[in-house]
Amino acid sequence: MGIRTFTVCAAVAIGAPSLFADFSYRETSQITGGAMAGMMKLVSKQSRGETETTVALKGNKMARRSAAHLNVIDLDARTITDVDLEKKTYAVMTFDEMKQAMENLSKKMKQNNDVQFKVSADATGKTKQIAGFDAKEIVMRMTMEATDAKSKQSGAMSVVTDLWFAENVPGYAEVAAFYRKMAEQMNWTPGGGMFASQPQMAKGMTEAFKEIAKMNGAPVLQIVAMGPDGMAPPSADAPVKQEGPKPSAGSILGGALGGRLGGLGRKKADPPPQDQAPAGAQPTGSMIEMRMEYSGFATTADASMFDIPAGFKQVEHEMKKIK
Repeated sequence: MGIRTFTVCAAVAIGAPSLFADFSYRETSQITGGAMAGMMKLVSKQSRGETETTVALKGNKMARRSAAHLNVIDLDARTITDVDLEKKTYAVMTFDEMKQAMENLSKKMKQNNDVQFKVSADATGKTKQIAGFDAKEIVMRMTMEATDAKSKQSGAMSVVTDLWFAENVPGYAEVAAFYRKMAEQMNWTPGGGMFASQPQMAKGMTEAFKEIAKMNGAPVLQIVAMGPDGMAPPSADAPVKQEGPKPSAGSILGGALGGRLGGLGRKKADPPPQDQAPAGAQPTGSMIEMRMEYSGFATTADASMFDIPAGFKQVEHEMKKIK
């Protein structure tokens, strides 16, 4: 379950025309807090700094390119290509293969655990100026509750996203239309496909999409927090339950998923001392927090953004290994 999931969900929900004109923008992300932030700071210089990604849309292709990675989605070829610019390798999956991998992942989660999802989205009515835009706020929460079939041990984990949308960003509707078309091709629609076996999830996603669609704009800021259910919100403005944190679902799911949740299945380490946390980080009880800012919106796109560098070696996609 990736933190960036909500960016895609938001884009899918917004109404847009069916033609994809050129468009590009910058996405700047930084880990800003949480118990894992201090440890990541000690491990990697890149982990403690900002990561800038350029997103480009040209025709029926979308590229996301940073200094280390390139991801290209091709609606005509129905493929997703991931390029490791440091290892000089690339891997390709078809939409059908990706859908199958996600279904395999869902089955794997159910083998030894009872997993339930709840999703909600609430418009707060708050507005503020962000990067020169008048932005409106919506708070989205996804909670995963898991119970181990053998031990009956249970736990819950939440991802809370504080989203700010700006209206009247010329060209962003093309991005929304692209994601919506991709959702249709991969059967990632509310209430169907991958959500069919989780009625609560399907209902929650449908209602969340309706709320996000009302924003009718482009995201200019996201603040995301992942951690035990009941954790403090990712910002002081986010209205979430104030209660003691519950046991994490990560330890229950980690074994079944073979560690593919980014380390969430391992025993949670003690939070680092406050002097190890990044500057400006706020203690919230979360495992990790991330801030994503969006800027440089333009109705142009560089064609070279989509190219795999010459000499790169093709390898098997990691998602194909989920059986």
